[in-house]
Amino acid sequence: MIPATKSGVVLSDVSVLMLTYRHENFVGAAIQSILSQTRPPSQLVVMDDCSPDETWSAVQRAVAGHEGPTQLVLVRNPARCGAARSKAQGLTHVTGRLIVNAHGDDVSLPTRLERLHAVWQQTGASSMSHDVFEHVDGQRLPRRNGEAGGDQQLPLEDIAAAPFHNRLLGCTMAIDRAVLDRFPVPDEPPGVAPGPGDIRLPLRGALLGGHWYLDEALVEWRRHDGQMTSRIIDQRPDHPAAGLETLEAFFVYGQVQRLRDLSHHAQSEGSSPELAAARQATLAQLLKRLRNWSAARDRLREEGMVATWEGGIS
Repeated sequence: MIPATKSGVVLSDVSVLMLTYRHENFVGAAIQSILSQTRPPSQLVVMDDCSPDETWSAVQRAVAGHEGPTQLVLVRNPARCGAARSKAQGLTHVTGRLIVNAHGDDVSLPTRLERLHAVWQQTGASSMSHDVFEHVDGQRLPRRNGEAGGDQQLPLEDIAAAPFHNRLLGCTMAIDRAVLDRFPVPDEPPGVAPGPGDIRLPLRGALLGGHWYLDEALVEWRRHDGQMTSRIIDQRPDHPAAGLETLEAFFVYGQVQRLRDLSHHAQSEGSSPELAAARQATLAQLLKRLRNWSAARDRLREEGMVATWEGGIS
C-alpha cells in the first residue's frame, strides 16, 4: 500500500465535486465527511439538481457557519437536468487539479482525500478508484471487493474488457484535470440517457498516466431506493426484463463512448498494440451488450410494454 503523506495540511490542488438529488436525509453527513477530512480539500463544489425535497435546505444547514480553509461553491440548478449535465456544469466551477467525485448520499472516510492525493503524487496516475463499504437497509456490509492485492495499476485492456466492475465505482473516482483537457466532453442525448462516467473515466485515465486502484474502503456507499445505481437497475422491479433492458442500454452507451475515446486518442498519439487490443475488447463488449439489450427489449415488446429511460436517471 502506498503510504499517506503529511496529515492536517490543506490539499491546495484538490477539489471535491459533490452531486446531490433527493438526498435530504444524507447530504448533511456527506458534506461534513468532506470538510472534516484529515487533509481537507481547497474547494468543495456542491451541485444540487433541483431536488424536489428538502435537499437544498439540508445543504445550507450543513455549511452554516463554516469558517474552515475549504472554499465552498453551492449551486442549485433552476430545473432538473440529470446527473451527467449537472456534473458537466459543476466541472466549470472546479479549480483544483485533482478532482474527486462525491455523492450527496455517501460518506467519505476521514483519510480518503489524503490517500488519493498521496497515490496521485507518487504514481502520476490520471485517474483513481478504491473500495467501499456498502450499506444496504441501514446495515454496513464488509468491503465490497475484499483484499485486492494492494494498491495497483489496472491495465488498459482489463478495463476495456469489462463494461463495468466493482473496482471502478463512480462514487470512488478521482481524476487529474489533464483528463478533461485531453478528452472532449461528449454531448449527451437530450434528457434521456444515463451518463456512464464511471465507464468512460477509468479508460481515459488508463490511456494517459494510468488508472490506479487503492486497496482500501474509503467511502460508505449507501444503497437506497433513490440511489442512482438502484434507479438504473431496478426501474421496473415488477418485470425482470425491464431492469436488464435499462442496465444493458447503459452499457451500450458506455461502450460507444469508449470507442470514441479510443479513436480520439489514436488520432493524436497514433496506434499501438495496446490500443488495438483495447479497441477489440471494447468492440466485443459492445456487440455482446447490444445482443443483451435487444433481447430484453424484445421481451418487453412481446408483452405489450414500451421500455423508456426517464430523464431523472441520466
